[in-house]
Amino acid sequence: MPDPNGDKNSLDLYHPNGTELVLDGGTVEAGALKLLKRLEEIEADMVRLHSERSAINTALSIMGVRVDQNRPAHFPSQQESQYAIHKPFADLPLTAACLKVLSDQPGASLTKTQVEYLVTRGGYKFSTSDSKNSVSVTLRRLAEDGKIEAQHTRGATGNLYRYTERSTNAVEDSRATTGPKTESGQR
Repeated sequence: MPDPNGDKNSLDLYHPNGTELVLDGGTVEAGALKLLKRLEEIEADMVRLHSERSAINTALSIMGVRVDQNRPAHFPSQQESQYAIHKPFADLPLTAACLKVLSDQPGASLTKTQVEYLVTRGGYKFSTSDSKNSVSVTLRRLAEDGKIEAQHTRGATGNLYRYTERSTNAVEDSRATTGPKTESGQR
């Protein structure tokens, strides 16, 4: 398209984000066109992924999993990403995995559903069909033993669990007293 100032040798391109690109000579380098096309593809993917993430967050909310509101909605937390990549709970007993999840969230109170989600993201393989109950029993036992704090609440989310300073030695104690799972799932 000709320059509005009368320069017929320039080409105006408008990127979807509103940026105007003016290229002299009326031609666009093939490499630049390829990069512009890829940038448009990435932005379309971002829109699609944002919509998908919103739908997943809605479904998780309905299931009682509260997504951290203090982080941008389009990024997983750093800790969650690390769990998904490194699978640190694959060989840990459930007690140690639950303690580690809570200790990695200093000051935060989590529901049993949130702990179950993070333990699963971290590679823990449940040997039962009711994984939420297993986490619930483990968290209640840890609270009774004084290794974590439990805040008893009513409603759909249930109790909240939090790691405290006095829990510091509990993680190490649980690792020392319970070894990794064997092939049969026993400790």
